[in-house]
Amino acid sequence: MSQQPTSITEASLRALLILMADHLVADEPGEPMTEAGRLQLAHQLTDGQDPHHSALLARSVFAAPGASRAEYAQLLRVQADGLDLVARYAVANARVRDLGQRIGRGYEENGEWRLAECEAEALFTQARGAGHSIAELAAASLAAREASS
Repeated sequence: MSQQPTSITEASLRALLILMADHLVADEPGEPMTEAGRLQLAHQLTDGQDPHHSALLARSVFAAPGASRAEYAQLLRVQADGLDLVARYAVANARVRDLGQRIGRGYEENGEWRLAECEAEALFTQARGAGHSIAELAAASLAAREASS
């Protein structure tokens, strides 16, 4: 008999929050967000299976009374944006490096590279603001580089 995991990754929780937000915006976004609706949607998205169900319920705390589904979706997106920062930074940093190698000389003037560099810098700043150390970010970037080699 296999055991269910007792926790989920930040990446999985982030994906569930974004999926929940997408559903709320796609289906009657102007309607009020209710606790019953939150519980029902969390159950629907996870089939009620733990640890995903419990994690989604814990992170998708109820919005202010009178909030619309679209307003609540925005709150979920803000919560999701703060998750999995280290891994997201490592991926963004690898993209900057890979683009620079692909483009070659003069990569700093390339718009695609500059956009990727801005995205990586924003994630770095967000991760540092969330308390992640430079060493932690560097180690994740190195691990991502080694995994792609």
